[in-house]
Amino acid sequence: MLGLFALIMFCTIIAYKIQIRTGGFQTVRIELHRNPQIKFMYVLIIFIVTLFSGLRTTYNDTSTYIYAYTLLDKNDIRINELLEPYGGFEIYQKLIKHYVSENPQALLIITAVILNVIFIGFIGKYSVQFAQSIYLYLTGLYIFGMAGMKQALAIAFSLFAIDNMLRRRYIRALLWLAFACTFHPYIICLIILPLLKKKAWDKKTAIILLFVIICLSNLDTFLALTSTVGKDYTVEEITSSTVNPMRVLVESMPIIISFMARRRINGSQNELLILGVNMSIIRFFFIAIGLFMNPIYFARVGTYFSSVSAVIVPLTLMYAFQDLKESRICYLGYYFLYTVYFILDTTKLGSIGVFTDLFHHISIL
Repeated sequence: MLGLFALIMFCTIIAYKIQIRTGGFQTVRIELHRNPQIKFMYVLIIFIVTLFSGLRTTYNDTSTYIYAYTLLDKNDIRINELLEPYGGFEIYQKLIKHYVSENPQALLIITAVILNVIFIGFIGKYSVQFAQSIYLYLTGLYIFGMAGMKQALAIAFSLFAIDNMLRRRYIRALLWLAFACTFHPYIICLIILPLLKKKAWDKKTAIILLFVIICLSNLDTFLALTSTVGKDYTVEEITSSTVNPMRVLVESMPIIISFMARRRINGSQNELLILGVNMSIIRFFFIAIGLFMNPIYFARVGTYFSSVSAVIVPLTLMYAFQDLKESRICYLGYYFLYTVYFILDTTKLGSIGVFTDLFHHISIL
């Protein structure tokens, strides 16, 4: 556990140095190719976080993925598998096993490379507060990527869909989303994103939330539909447990802040910011549902709407607090509460010691 905390601290400090060298409030991509020092620090972050996640042998569902990998028939690679639920992920694993190595560690390392290059690359392209975004990524999707690789890969590929959508390349965006669906079909819910990039907190978002409520009011029918594209859940599984209330509280803070700053956000004409705020509202709604239903299912669906959160949250804070003399206190207050939640959640409210090794890395020496 201490290794994870040290990793987050070290990479955030390096990211802050990059942010300072790029002028503070501009994207890293602008300076990356013409400043060797920035490029070295940027690659260093990717290298470190990739090693940490790629060399793990345990953590959450990791052992399940390792076991499933050992059972794969590497010679049974069929293109029509793409039409089956999770078919893309199955082919992806078989290609690694056939052409790279039968050792499951190859799957973890290659997946770590793909995830971190894509996520940090997106942050470097769009974030104007690189250090804060890296911190939020490392305490969020980075850890999630070690827990659910199928979902994380689907989310990573969906970033290409979002990037192309913002550049009005809708056919490419649709193709990337279709590709992401072959890794985890529930990512198809992002098909609604073009409706969410014009105005934050508008009626379209409210209509989508109303649709979700209607679906949940008819769980049997909803589950019958979702079972055609993925795992078949039962009503008992969906309603078996609840989410940590502290998580709901922490997740609500950026939503409340974005509502307070909605006029500035809409006036910015920043489509990614507006899109991200609306995605955050939907994400929070799914997490809040976890207070009454299974958090594993609904929180993971909500995670599909968190792909740009690491970029959006710092921007939202900037728009909300830019005129306040106490803006630094507001920033620090938010990140302090977020950090407290992260530590408590990671240690399961203290039931897991900070000296406990959750990852059991292999040695490369």
